Amino acid sequence: MIVGALQQAGGQDYLAAQAKLNPSAFMVLVGKVLPLQLTGANGGPVEMIVTGVRRAIEDDDQVGEQLAIESGVARDDDEAAE
Repeated sequence: MIVGALQQAGGQDYLAAQAKLNPSAFMVLVGKVLPLQLTGANGGPVEMIVTGVRRAIEDDDQVGEQLAIESGVARDDDEAAE
C-alpha cells in the first residue's frame, strides 16, 4: 500500500525532490528505512567478525599463561608452578 502510493507520487523522482524541499523529513525517513535494507553477501544476513579482543589480566602468573596461549607455545607444569 505505501509502496504503491510512493509509485503513484513519482517514486524515486518524488523522493529526490523531497530531499531538496524537506531535507529534515527526508533524513528521518532515511534513518528509518536504511537499516532495514542492510544485507550480507548474496542477500544473506550481515556477518561481523571480531578480532583482537583482549581481556584484563589480574596477576603476573596469568600474564604468562595468556602470552603462552596467544603465541601458541605450550607451557609445561614446572614452568606454570613457578
